[in-house]
Amino acid sequence: MPLHAKDLLELVRQHSGKSVKQLAQLAGYTTTTKTGQKRVKVLAFQSAVLAAKKITFKVKEEETQRSLRGRKADYHIQVQQNGNLLIGATYTRQMGLLPCMEFEIQLRRKTIKLIQVESMSQLHDADVANLNDEELIQLTKSTFNPKEDDRLHELLDKKNTDHLQDEEFAELKILLEEYDKGMLQKSKALAEKHKRGLSQVATA
Repeated sequence: MPLHAKDLLELVRQHSGKSVKQLAQLAGYTTTTKTGQKRVKVLAFQSAVLAAKKITFKVKEEETQRSLRGRKADYHIQVQQNGNLLIGATYTRQMGLLPCMEFEIQLRRKTIKLIQVESMSQLHDADVANLNDEELIQLTKSTFNPKEDDRLHELLDKKNTDHLQDEEFAELKILLEEYDKGMLQKSKALAEKHKRGLSQVATA
């Protein structure tokens, strides 16, 4: 059990020559990871010392509100000092984007447009009855994006051998939904192809 209050302050007084990390270890502010590595919780130790000395920081209400607003998407971004322009995970999660997806960048006057490279995703959302013969045959030969397929198997393997983080679990769910949707649409395309009596029968 980590030390608190008077016991913690006494330990700090007795070992005043040691570093903060060493003091945190002595006071029991450590944790062990799943891989067996021991980590020192320096921030927790420092907070406990401040609490033992009855030192508190009063945050103004406007600062709290500003901090809370900073965690929400405000739909504004700035070009960084190095010239990079980052969108952020808040927006990509809202759009259901995955790490493997690729986009074409189109630049216009004061406008940046991102277009998903995988054209097959549009066919997966289309009504097969409205596709022309070429699009229909293309859909019957469609396969899961190789990068997304690799990521799907990576997450499935990790799920079977380890614990997925919340973001990884959400990503896995989206990938599985996309895979199921693609397979269902491919089956519909094969049925429509047979209905039209198209000569090409090879599928991937």
